[in-house]
Parts: sequence; C-alpha cells; structure tokens
Amino acid sequence: MPQSEKATFCTRWLYSGTNYRRMVEPLDIAEYYMKSGNTDYVNLGRSEHYKKLEEWRKEDNPSGSGNDRRKAVSLTEDSCFWAYVEEAIINSKRLREGILEEKENATEHLVNFGENVMKMIWSYSVSSEIFHPHSSFMKWWKDYRQDILSCLSNLPLAYYMENEEYQSYA
Repeated sequence: MPQSEKATFCTRWLYSGTNYRRMVEPLDIAEYYMKSGNTDYVNLGRSEHYKKLEEWRKEDNPSGSGNDRRKAVSLTEDSCFWAYVEEAIINSKRLREGILEEKENATEHLVNFGENVMKMIWSYSVSSEIFHPHSSFMKWWKDYRQDILSCLSNLPLAYYMENEEYQSYA
C-alpha cells in the first residue's frame, strides 16, 4: 500500500501489482465458478484487493495502455476475462435450455460478450492462450457453436471463430 492514498505509485509497484492480478485472479475465478450455482463473479465474488489494484492502475493510466499493438500481450489485460467466459457459458446454456425471457437475456449478454471479445482481439489485449484448444473459451465455442451461429451469426466474433481467423492471432 502506498504511503498515503494520494501518493503516486512507484512504477514497479504498480507493474508488479498489475501482473499479480493478471496471473492470480484467473485462478480465483476458476475456483469461484467450480462451486455449483455461482454466477456474476465481477459483482458478487471479486475480492476487494483486485478491485483496488485495478483502480490504481486506471488512475495511473486513465486512457488505457496507450499502445498501438501489433502483437498479443503475454497476459490478458482484463483479469476478469475468464469470468466473462464463464458467464458466456452460463448464458449459452440458458439460450439452449431456458424459457423465452431467459433466452432473450442470454442473447443480449452473448451479443455484449462477443462485441467485447472482438474489441480485445482487435486491440491485442488478450493473450493467444485464449485460443488454446483446451481453454474454457475454445470449449465454449465448440460446445455452443451451433447455438451461437443460429442466433448470433452476424456478430464479428462468430465470423472470426467460424473462419478460424484466430489461427493467425499474433
């Protein structure tokens, strides 16, 4: 913790805290969703220290990374990415099995998810590990591909995944 709440962080402290959050929080997300029935990690399960670390990073660099990247990061910038994937899995199940109202909400969530993922891909702010054949993201795509294509085929993410453009992701 800094000497005072308004003190400027030493760059290395902030960098270390950010790397810690990006490496460790996905493990906490996995543990959270392993418990049956848990949903909405970002609002209901996220630890305060992750929120604080993210807040400090945003205060230090309010406009984002500021880089025009041409290559993927080694650690996904948004440490909650895997929580978004888990929520996409939950909403894909609702889309497949739910009642009409659940399907409408699930569709809306999946559209937002797809748009956000494509923004991350285009800005190279996700690591190439999301496209590993055994990642939760790729399992989601394989398990729910037909459902996604049937109702969300016009989404850039559906096109990107269906045409396997991820094969050339930097």
